[in-house]
Amino acid sequence: MKITAIITEYNPFHLGHKYQIDSLKKKIDTFVVVIMSGNFVQRGEISILDKYQRAKIAVKNGIDLVIELPFYFSLQSAENFSKGAIQILNSLNIVDNLCFGYECENYKDLIYISNFQLNNKEKINFLINKKMKQGFSYAVAFKDACLEINKESNVRKIKEDFFISNNILAIEYIKNLYLTKSKIKPLAIKRVGENYNSEDYHSNFQLSATSIRKAIYENNLKDIKNFVCNETFDALSNNIKNKNLPDEKKIMEILKYNIIQNNIDVENIVNYENGILNLIKKNIFTSSTMPELLDTLQSKRYKKVRIKRFILNYLLNVNKNTKKLFEENFEYIKPLAFNENGRNILKKIKENSNIKIISKSRDIKLLSENGQKKLKLEEKSEKIYKLFTNKTKDDKFKSLLVK
Repeated sequence: MKITAIITEYNPFHLGHKYQIDSLKKKIDTFVVVIMSGNFVQRGEISILDKYQRAKIAVKNGIDLVIELPFYFSLQSAENFSKGAIQILNSLNIVDNLCFGYECENYKDLIYISNFQLNNKEKINFLINKKMKQGFSYAVAFKDACLEINKESNVRKIKEDFFISNNILAIEYIKNLYLTKSKIKPLAIKRVGENYNSEDYHSNFQLSATSIRKAIYENNLKDIKNFVCNETFDALSNNIKNKNLPDEKKIMEILKYNIIQNNIDVENIVNYENGILNLIKKNIFTSSTMPELLDTLQSKRYKKVRIKRFILNYLLNVNKNTKKLFEENFEYIKPLAFNENGRNILKKIKENSNIKIISKSRDIKLLSENGQKKLKLEEKSEKIYKLFTNKTKDDKFKSLLVK
């Protein structure tokens, strides 16, 4: 039987994710392994449910094994997010396919743009730098550079709205599979429902994770009941009841404290852009909420997602040394949840790979000095997550088998 991987966040798991899993299993007879962001996600946010809750829900809904994507990669651009996840999958030596969603009309456009970007990397980078000097954000500069060079070549017509989140990630997955000469084959499934970035939670179509989170933070949990599985709805209800959702007031206070203390070498922080911290310093003490601060800071140059990503990298002290450490060869993986099939997959990984599986506290001794350093940084990020969410329970190394 084949083994197919999905790279995801499940923030939170909803019926659109369930559709992808079910569609995949209708296409091929396969076990499914997930590489999932932990407690911090690629949009520069704190996950609405913790990683163990989300992993357990995923296994209850058709996934066999959930492996954590280290927090460093979870908080990076689409390119580095994808790069980290693909490196993990390659190191397992057991994965046949990578399944991902896309939002354009024609899947071949993704293949074309992936090859186009690889073949025109220097031209694209030149135009990106030029446009960023004119004050445009990286995302806008990247999109405009690709469209401009593609128009010159006049090979394929690409619409301006092509460069949206799921398509960008799909392109990065395809590029990284190619660049690493991976044996893993891409397997795309067209996404259904509202656009990934849609915030409309009154739609009759499948809601995006973005709109589901918005409904929760606006105290409209009942509006999402028909768009999430029972396990997600129950977990969210309990988190709201126990006041375990990410607390933006706490995040603001911790950010203010760090700015006052001024103990972090900001120029050493990953995703730092010249002037961004001064801009935050100038506005944070006159902003009462994080959304208000982000609205004030957002500009042609600084988009909200990029600002949020920088803030979390800053608070977690994700610096150039962290980057160097995590971008070395992968030495270990951390399972978050699995069923009996997943347990057998872990055995298969042990047989086919040199990678260490960390599921018990004593497993830490198997790691090199650098491996132990990485694990300590991940544990530190978990403690900071608990500060942001009022969580006190320690789920580390509990039973990960979901029956």
